[in-house]
Amino acid sequence: MNRIIANIIRSTLTASVIVSGLVVSAEAAELRKKGVSQKSVGQQQLRAPRTRSASGDLVSNEYENALPDLIVTPARGGMCNSPSTVQFYVKNIGDKMAPASHAYVGFQGSSTTYYTVSVPIVPRKKQVLITAAVPHPFNQESFTVLVGADHFDAMQEESVTNNFAQDQC
Repeated sequence: MNRIIANIIRSTLTASVIVSGLVVSAEAAELRKKGVSQKSVGQQQLRAPRTRSASGDLVSNEYENALPDLIVTPARGGMCNSPSTVQFYVKNIGDKMAPASHAYVGFQGSSTTYYTVSVPIVPRKKQVLITAAVPHPFNQESFTVLVGADHFDAMQEESVTNNFAQDQC
């Protein structure tokens, strides 16, 4: 009796393998008729799913491990656009949105002082213009301004070595 059951199971498994092979062959023949190669079908199945983020950017798994990367660049004409303000861009050159943060703005002349300014969310590959007031007595003398993005290390970045810029005013 056991031999008969074993033979029935073996026959059933063999038949299911044959049927599934026929189904795969039929699907491949149908795709060939449509002009679609098996290679392109495989590539379509491996393509990462894409969705839209809240900001409307297309995102896929390739950006899953991406990081923001903030840099500071002077505004047109330099940071020192007037005696009372300095202007600079905080640019995100990374592949992920940078959360809101703070920038260090330091002044050095006859004395030294600094303060921080708020930086809004910076989408990937975008920049924001920041204007900061020049404190007294620096607005009446020559000084050096040093600006550093993400002053409180609020985020993990691709690189922090590129977060600073300075200008002579």
